[in-house]
Amino acid sequence: LVTNPYKIIFEKKKEEEQGKGGESTETKPSTLKMQSVDEMEDPLRQDPTSKWDQYFKDETLREEIHKDVMRTYSSFSFFMQRVHNPDADPKSETPVATVSPKGESKTKENYSPSKDETHHDVIQRILFIYAKLNPGVRYVQGMNEILAPIYFTFAKDSDEDFRVHAEADAFFCFSNLMIEVRDRFDRTLDCTSAGIIAAVKDLNDLLEKVDKKLHVHLRKLNIDPRFYAFRWLTLLLSQEFELPDTLRLWDSLFADEKRFDYLTYCCVSMLLIYREKLLKGGFAEGLRLLQDYPSTDLHEILAQATTLNLRTKFKFEQSDGQQLVMPIDLDAHLGLNVRRKGKR
Repeated sequence: LVTNPYKIIFEKKKEEEQGKGGESTETKPSTLKMQSVDEMEDPLRQDPTSKWDQYFKDETLREEIHKDVMRTYSSFSFFMQRVHNPDADPKSETPVATVSPKGESKTKENYSPSKDETHHDVIQRILFIYAKLNPGVRYVQGMNEILAPIYFTFAKDSDEDFRVHAEADAFFCFSNLMIEVRDRFDRTLDCTSAGIIAAVKDLNDLLEKVDKKLHVHLRKLNIDPRFYAFRWLTLLLSQEFELPDTLRLWDSLFADEKRFDYLTYCCVSMLLIYREKLLKGGFAEGLRLLQDYPSTDLHEILAQATTLNLRTKFKFEQSDGQQLVMPIDLDAHLGLNVRRKGKR
């Protein structure tokens, strides 16, 4: 998918020499004379159609993904371990797809995974390929947190015949999950019924319905639900719990047909569990608790979420992608502008 265009130029030059009856003795790219590089092959050419321009953009994307992936569950040793692959070639480097001189992608017949490849490398490759295949979404920070639990599940399968296909299986499941949540990563859809703002609004309205006192208190403290709910709802709470608890939580989420409605109930349950601390604390204490959620028994959260789901008749915003029927000023809708005006 990404190859240094200089290698393409070298292969093209080599084929031209062979076509003239000559035989190239060069085994690696050498310095080309200026006159042999046409305008389209100029690395400094700033043109969207240039191979070099695309190459530099891909390298920037890879670097961005790499930085995020290396921070993914950094305290969990599994992701830093080498991938166990009996077919790995100890001499091969981490493979990258090549491109023919005509611009057609191709895979080498002797392609084999690197023996030194880690699980972080595999996750990075999945995210890069997803970004290339979905240019409308590309890669957004946080996707790594959603992919990691999925990949871990397949990579730790007890059956080795399934385990060797962990990368392909994880890519397939991740792509299908992103179909359902990708709108929350798209800023242009923030103020539509499919965007993250609608999800935050639902959470805030549900809290008001089940616990008016806590809702009013957080509003008086000026604790904007966006301060904590953005991450909770976008990353499906994957950053609030340890990996084993995240997997257990996702079992419940994905088993529910209205999985994202149930996610909102889980978030409200997380608020209710620490209700007393939130009511007694101020802005700093409350925000610190919600942005760095304490270690909590997950089953208590799930039990309370299930109870709320059964007892509370709450109508969620329909995710049809239409513009929200709500005030454009979200601060006014959440009641956060009242305190700000009082300070002036």
